[in-house]
Amino acid sequence: MPELPEIETIKNQLLEILPGKISHVFYYPHTSSILKMKEFDPIDMIIQNICRKGKLLYFELEKEKYILSRLGMSGSWHISGQKECEKHTHLQFKIEPIQPKIESFEQNDKNNKNDQSNPNFKNNKNTPNNPNLKNNKNNQNHQSNQTTNYYFLSYIDPRRFGRMYFTKEKEAKRIIDGLGVDVSSSAFTPSYIFNTFQKFPNKIIKSFLLEQKYFAGVGNYIANETCARSGILPFNRVGDITFKQCQRIKNSVNEVLSGAIKAGGTTFHGGYSDTTGNRGEGVKNLVVFYQKICGLCHKEAIIKIVLQGRGTYYCPRCQK
Repeated sequence: MPELPEIETIKNQLLEILPGKISHVFYYPHTSSILKMKEFDPIDMIIQNICRKGKLLYFELEKEKYILSRLGMSGSWHISGQKECEKHTHLQFKIEPIQPKIESFEQNDKNNKNDQSNPNFKNNKNTPNNPNLKNNKNNQNHQSNQTTNYYFLSYIDPRRFGRMYFTKEKEAKRIIDGLGVDVSSSAFTPSYIFNTFQKFPNKIIKSFLLEQKYFAGVGNYIANETCARSGILPFNRVGDITFKQCQRIKNSVNEVLSGAIKAGGTTFHGGYSDTTGNRGEGVKNLVVFYQKICGLCHKEAIIKIVLQGRGTYYCPRCQK
């Protein structure tokens, strides 16, 4: 399931090809299972910006209209120079660039510009402009953008758990505001963590970290890795967590996010891919999740249990 680092990677790649006007929308037999609200027709509207809160992507259109996208278990957005024919495509936009922001994908490294607003992202190699992508299977489609003056933005989702909303500002704000503090934001502090834990002292820490109402952006692998790097057993109750441990939780989240974003996200078993079809390489940073031996002590065998229906991994030596 795409978590914050995967959504951040997709967002930053999409930003490189904006703004653009939606000249056509292609709907498919299963579109209705994903598109849950349609308050307007986006044809001839300009996508001005793309933002993220937690695991929610939201496209800012003109006239205070929004396209909200939750990727669910297996969703992704892909960019191509030709109409996407992948069988799990459920929505597709034909986009006309407003400015000539799509450049040659063979340009020099010095011309490759990443999102400087996010220090965790500036070393991410998986951006559409990067010349290292020249052997990517989708690069031929990307290169065709140089002459066709349009491209296709496609939502692909094999398992169809994703959700999308074409909505006006009021409803968009309600959905966005319904999420808790984004764990990559400055509002995610040790004090916020400690105070939130104190409100619900009987909750189990690993399961609680998954609640988007309080910790937007955390998914299963981030929660497992955060507990491990913080030295906290995943089944401990949050009422027993000290402020000092909350400081470790904050630092651990930063560490997990930074590594995953720099790796272009984390792909498990053929799941997540970015807008170019590339897999994330964040699995190399994992210390407990899907691991046999702890990546911290390099000695103890990892134990797997199930907490509230989710696979949970921990090291009995490093976590107390």
